[in-house]
Amino acid sequence: MRLAEATQDKELKIKGYVVKGHNENPGWKRKLISMGIVPGATVKILRKDDRNTILKVYNSRISICNCLADKVEVE
Repeated sequence: MRLAEATQDKELKIKGYVVKGHNENPGWKRKLISMGIVPGATVKILRKDDRNTILKVYNSRISICNCLADKVEVE
């Protein structure tokens, strides 16, 4: 399942990243890694709306757009 498909107040474990095409901008993966969204990390969805998802990663709250959340695979 992808992070963008998960419901609010769920605690999930990051499984990996979804790569759609070879011509995409590679910066999105580096951005997710710098925010702590790495395989093996546990995240909790605090709030979702139609444009953004607010997550709790470790002891930080971060907001990512749903286009980035669609590239993260969780279990």
